[in-house]
Amino acid sequence: MGVPGSSARTHLQREDDQVVVVEPLLQLQPDWQGFPSVGLAEDEARTLWQHEWTGGPAGSSGFVAALEALTGRRLHRQKPGPKRSQGTR
Repeated sequence: MGVPGSSARTHLQREDDQVVVVEPLLQLQPDWQGFPSVGLAEDEARTLWQHEWTGGPAGSSGFVAALEALTGRRLHRQKPGPKRSQGTR
């Protein structure tokens, strides 16, 4: 399995990762290349684009927390900019 990535990227590559199993959705939507542009409202398309751009998961805070527990990685949105080193206040 590969490194966790976006669901769309994982489905385009047609390979499972630590979070996504591709087969169930590929059965429902085999054309992931054209899928995002078909029948989406403007706000839905914008939301997908924003999450694709940032690489963050699209979902409720509970969903993101469950993904964090599953992967052991921080996935929720962080404060932008450089992070302080631990010894600096």
